[in-house]
Amino acid sequence: MSFLRTALCVALAVPSVALATVGASDAGLGGGYTVGAGVTRAGVTVYPVIASGSAKLMEDDQILPFADALLQGALTVTEAGHNMEVASLRVHNRGKHAVLVMAGEIVEGGQQDRVITQDLLLQPSDEPVIVQVNCVERGRWSGGSGFAYGGRAELGLRRVVQVRRNQDATWEAVASVNQGKGGMLNALGYDSYAMAPSTGTYMASMRSGVLERQVAKAAGELSEEISKEGNVVGVVVAVGGNIVGTEVYGYPEVWDQVRDTTLAAAARDGMTQQTYGTWTTAPTQQVAASFLQSAVGGEAVEVTTRGLATHTTMHSEDALSYVLADADGELLHLASYRREGSSGHF
Repeated sequence: MSFLRTALCVALAVPSVALATVGASDAGLGGGYTVGAGVTRAGVTVYPVIASGSAKLMEDDQILPFADALLQGALTVTEAGHNMEVASLRVHNRGKHAVLVMAGEIVEGGQQDRVITQDLLLQPSDEPVIVQVNCVERGRWSGGSGFAYGGRAELGLRRVVQVRRNQDATWEAVASVNQGKGGMLNALGYDSYAMAPSTGTYMASMRSGVLERQVAKAAGELSEEISKEGNVVGVVVAVGGNIVGTEVYGYPEVWDQVRDTTLAAAARDGMTQQTYGTWTTAPTQQVAASFLQSAVGGEAVEVTTRGLATHTTMHSEDALSYVLADADGELLHLASYRREGSSGHF
């Protein structure tokens, strides 16, 4: 049993998990986690989640991130047959390794750009599978069938996609994000017309060279700082002085593969906050650790199985959490969001 399985009990066999009280001095969670000191750049603060002791290493590099699989041609994404539907795509893993697909990942092309709405572990197969998506390009239904990787959406949009699971809410969130990025461009002295494309695509902000250079700079600095810690498996994220969520991966190797896209997404959240919000002091390390404790200590309210993976939704007083575990009950990915109405200070 891995250290992360011990910490979470994978949230499958029991409705809640009792973790040790987090001490203010060391922010240790017990059960396998430690939360490191926060690093702030461009309106966002990230706190490394560190696997205590010896982290379990992956065997034979058996998990490939979605972006890498698409780039290598091991996996393809196309419109779902002749009767194409907005809410579904056909995904085919023709490669040799399982592929980790996460909620909030964008695919660009086809009849319109889409966002994945649920974490998935896709095993190699002779047959494609149907994957649920939302549209992030309201004004287009034309083009081809194939898709390329578009990037990882910021946590603000991912929350809407994964928690609310509603197309209208997704469109509203996309419009809000583009508006916020337009405000950021104006603040930097640039014209924001590109943030109001005729198709309304979320990719407008992802294609902005000005903004993405800012994102890359912030993400690179965040990565350099938190990588000074060993056995990092994720981050707790704060924006504008409040904890907004956390992501934890089952293996340090997976974190290493998705670190850049995860931190870039966090930097995008920070940009929007810088446009609309007033910067306040970042939460303490203790506060970040308390949120993670709440996130993994929730009650399991929904458990479903797809293929060789199990999805668990957990609710606690402060967090909404989504857990993806493999057939052996080993954690692959935990995504948690601060509940609306929660103070964010814990």
